[in-house]
Amino acid sequence: MTQEVEVARPIDRPIYGFTPGRRNRNVAFKEELSRRLLERGGPTDAHTDLSSVLAVVAALPPLPACVLSDPHDDITLPRLIDALQQRQQLRQDMVLQFSHAAGIMKTLLHDWDNSRASKDKFIHEQNGKLLEKDRIIESNRAEIERLEKKAKTQEHKIDILQKTTKVYEDDKRSLQQELETREQRLTREQVEKRRMEQRMQGAVSDTQHKWEKECVRRVNAMQLEMQNKLWVKDEKLKQLKAIVTETKTPGRPEPPPRQTPVRPSREDKRGPERTKRSASPSLPSSTPVRPLHRRSRSAGAEKWVDHKPTSNMDLGTIMQPVIPNAIQVSAPNEKTLAKCDRYVLTHQEVASDGEIQTQLIKGEVIKTRSGGQAVQFTDFETLRQELATAPRSLLPPVLSF
Repeated sequence: MTQEVEVARPIDRPIYGFTPGRRNRNVAFKEELSRRLLERGGPTDAHTDLSSVLAVVAALPPLPACVLSDPHDDITLPRLIDALQQRQQLRQDMVLQFSHAAGIMKTLLHDWDNSRASKDKFIHEQNGKLLEKDRIIESNRAEIERLEKKAKTQEHKIDILQKTTKVYEDDKRSLQQELETREQRLTREQVEKRRMEQRMQGAVSDTQHKWEKECVRRVNAMQLEMQNKLWVKDEKLKQLKAIVTETKTPGRPEPPPRQTPVRPSREDKRGPERTKRSASPSLPSSTPVRPLHRRSRSAGAEKWVDHKPTSNMDLGTIMQPVIPNAIQVSAPNEKTLAKCDRYVLTHQEVASDGEIQTQLIKGEVIKTRSGGQAVQFTDFETLRQELATAPRSLLPPVLSF
């Protein structure tokens, strides 16, 4: 296995014979000197100085001939002296002019230096202000960047909130539609319920009226039948007494004849009467309790607590007890029990066979040792009545004890 490798060899530098490091320094020095002299307004190099000197010399008056051929020559030397004096005077004038020009130049340079210093100071102040402005700009730029980032964050949050608001509005719209639908359905159900209640109330009132009429008719018929039987028994008893009286001795006085009751007419018995919940229909004014324990008071003077809960159905006068001196309450309390001697609780429920079952729980109100009242239950009755849901044979309600 081979590999090609290129090797770069160093190249020898050419030798020019110059001192190392001083090849172009003299030229650069002369150029820099000429540039600075040019900026100051002075001569740039030696050739310029020589030309300016030659120009000044040319401006001087020419010297006369200085050849002396005679020792008694009184013309050449005075002329030379005059020429030299003129040159000296001209030189002094030029020196004065140069001094004056130099003073003016110094004044101008001093003013220029002062103006330059003031301008430098102003520039320095402006640079300081500029730096301060730059710092303010940088701080403002940083604040702007921070606000831009915050604005972007807020825009992002606003977008999220807008999307969330849109979702909530859609949910609200759907819920409003569902609520309207449910309200419409509830309204329809309420209308149907009212109609059903009206129909049921009508049916209940019709059935109640029918049962009231039937009960009144049957009670009147039963009373008439019992009175007829009683009248027949009275007639038989009267005949038996007459037979017994005839067989007695003639010396004993006869007892006064018993008055036979007048048989009531059928029209008098058809009057409106209330049905009495009692085992015997011939005793409508008796109390609905069994005489297990009779106090010293009479039955008509006893006071009853008729406890009827609010959940009971209103059946009118059907299968309702007639209790004189009764205080009807929905929930008994100590004050009510303290005023009464007897207690009866009416409880209603619907049996599984569709009949209304009424339970009468009776008891006596007794006093306790602590001064309160207690109820001792003594009797229990159950009444049943069929619901008028279908046309059936009109039968009296079953009364079971």
